[in-house]
Amino acid sequence: MKQMIGLLTALVLLVSFGTAGLAEAPKTFQLQGIILEVTEEGDYLIDDDPMGEVLIKVQEDTLFEGQMNLEVGQYIFVTYNGMMTRSRPPQ
Repeated sequence: MKQMIGLLTALVLLVSFGTAGLAEAPKTFQLQGIILEVTEEGDYLIDDDPMGEVLIKVQEDTLFEGQMNLEVGQYIFVTYNGMMTRSRPPQ
């Protein structure tokens, strides 16, 4: 009986420490819509169906997949971390 308790305790500790180092994948969110405007700063105002107009701020670390020189009228997909301002339009 003592051996069984010892084995169970070791198994619980092994599982606890084994999963402690696993990082949870960051959540991502997505917007999609037609580009309504390209600002002088290189940001994009898009029309996302559920959100309405959203200003997409482009920064130095922004990653593009596919075409980089986007124009008014093109349909784009934007993946982001979920943080957005409460301004109008949201950013």
